[in-house]
Amino acid sequence: MNRIMRFVLGIMTFLGLYASSLNAVPVIYKLIDSSLGGEVDQIRGVSSAIIQKFKDEGKAGPDVTDDLDLKGKSPSEFNFSRLSDLPKNNPEAIFISSGTYGIRAFRMLKESFHTEGIFVYVSHQIIGNEEDMSAVQLKSLVNVATFIVLPHHVFEISDPRAQALKDALVGSNTHLLQITGVVHNMHAEDLLKDYTNYKAEIPDAKKCMLVILGGDVEKKEGGTWTYYTPQEAEKLAQYVNGQMKEHPDLFVFVTNAPRTGRFDPRTGEDAGFHQKGGPLDPVTAAFMKALSNRDRVKLYNFEKGEPSFFKALLHKVNERKGVVLVPGESTSMISQVIDNTKFGSVILFTHGAMHEVHNAHVADEFKAGRVSLLEASDASYDFSGLEEGFSKDSILSSKVVADAIWEFIQEQKKKS
Repeated sequence: MNRIMRFVLGIMTFLGLYASSLNAVPVIYKLIDSSLGGEVDQIRGVSSAIIQKFKDEGKAGPDVTDDLDLKGKSPSEFNFSRLSDLPKNNPEAIFISSGTYGIRAFRMLKESFHTEGIFVYVSHQIIGNEEDMSAVQLKSLVNVATFIVLPHHVFEISDPRAQALKDALVGSNTHLLQITGVVHNMHAEDLLKDYTNYKAEIPDAKKCMLVILGGDVEKKEGGTWTYYTPQEAEKLAQYVNGQMKEHPDLFVFVTNAPRTGRFDPRTGEDAGFHQKGGPLDPVTAAFMKALSNRDRVKLYNFEKGEPSFFKALLHKVNERKGVVLVPGESTSMISQVIDNTKFGSVILFTHGAMHEVHNAHVADEFKAGRVSLLEASDASYDFSGLEEGFSKDSILSSKVVADAIWEFIQEQKKKS
């Protein structure tokens, strides 16, 4: 009798799990650290692309929950207790995360809570330190994450972590998605919204250029920085002067960012610029001083706590079919600008603060025919136009990720 009961209970359990799998509802859970804006943007970018993919396929859903903020009291403390509230047995739950907190959260969900679902890890870099095995390692997500999403260019430099990750992925259940640039969550409607808000503060130039100044860059080992100097800004200003002379009706919008002139190269200390109402940082000041005709230039200086004009200016340049000069060290901004401007309007410029990985990204975008290039030489810049044979029909990186997730879900349904 006991054997019969156990058999019946086993059948009922199997049928229950099977029905649960068939009736699974796709739900997106975004695991973020709200203090890290770039990573949050990537996570939300993947989420938005998945939602759009379901719409394109004529399917309902997926449901989307509020961001689950794992931020703790300090950068080293995360509120992982919140993970216990997440569902454990929905095979179509989609978890998206980034950063060291994402690696730790995914491992906890899979190894401690035995959580089912699709785990998507997205980043602009490979995390880990091959010399310090106690550090959080991206390769520890092999056979934990369903997808690891990284830019092509991180595998095109001499980084032992890249080879270690590829070696670990061989024969695993984790899919590596290599994309051009990075995933982001900036769209045309975001640009239009900001432009509507700030239109009165933007001159109605018929022909325009947007110049985004570069910034200081943290070294790979952390703790120290390379500097985008006033001298490099002056060199860029000479290129802009040439464009203004060649095009007498050209108006130039200039903006910068928190890392522009952030550190004092003499001391390595934070110089404290970009405060509301404060003086210009030396890099921005040098660029503005080197311009030959300030009557055709307007600066939108970044100030902490004040709104950014970046998106509004990008919309204006689009509207006038202008060009945008983007610094090569700003990985996220490069992808945002390329994906939100007209084909042929983006010029990437290199400078001395860039690292090997930044140069690889710039080269990747140029080879893909998505940008023109200004390469810094000793005294000036050398211009290279768009590579021939390309057009603005390149697929957004976020769509590549969403397509892969959609196909994975369909394959899993076939196996059910």
